[in-house]
Amino acid sequence: MGTILRPIKSGGARTYVGEVAAGSTTITDTEVDGDVDTIYSEFNGNIDNANIKVGAGIATSKIAQDSGLVVGHLADNAVTLAKTASGAASANGDLQLSSTPFPGTALAGVDTTILTSASITPRGLLSVLLVDAVLIGVSSLADAQSSNITVRLKLNAVLVTDGEVNIIHANNAGGGTTSFPFTVVIPYRQTGLAGAQVYTLTAFETGTGLAVRYHASLRVVELA
Repeated sequence: MGTILRPIKSGGARTYVGEVAAGSTTITDTEVDGDVDTIYSEFNGNIDNANIKVGAGIATSKIAQDSGLVVGHLADNAVTLAKTASGAASANGDLQLSSTPFPGTALAGVDTTILTSASITPRGLLSVLLVDAVLIGVSSLADAQSSNITVRLKLNAVLVTDGEVNIIHANNAGGGTTSFPFTVVIPYRQTGLAGAQVYTLTAFETGTGLAVRYHASLRVVELA
């Protein structure tokens, strides 16, 4: 309700001292009840922010834990790292693994999407997105065969800077089919993004030997 005032008495004052000074020497029952009723009315469900002094220091143990804290109670960027539990999930993050476990299937001969991240909208232009794309596989080549494996990381369907890796294998040993294991890791760091961001890991193989089996992962994490 806010700041309360004592009711005005019959002599025109709010206090009994004021009443006596005004020449009214009679205290009536209605005036006493008026003072007391005003206090009771305020405390019976009408206490609000105006009744609590600045710096009241009310202990949180006296406040109900009713899950009532919502976004509007927090200023933007108000929660610091020290207030975040160790191992807590990032507000923005995604991990994708290839659906077919290793050894998987052969890579296609044309640029093909292997994994796509969930759509992530950074919380601000100062946020940092850390991305790592991984492709692990084995290329099996017969005598005199070769292969060129190309792995790419794209942001919203556009190749990112330094986002392409090429691996060339050639079997010149003359001893029959040979397996060539390989691991490709493409790390990427992006800042200053606004709007939805989707990352894709693509790959393809060209050459005379087309027998690559693989497993892939794509991880995106936002740092505030």
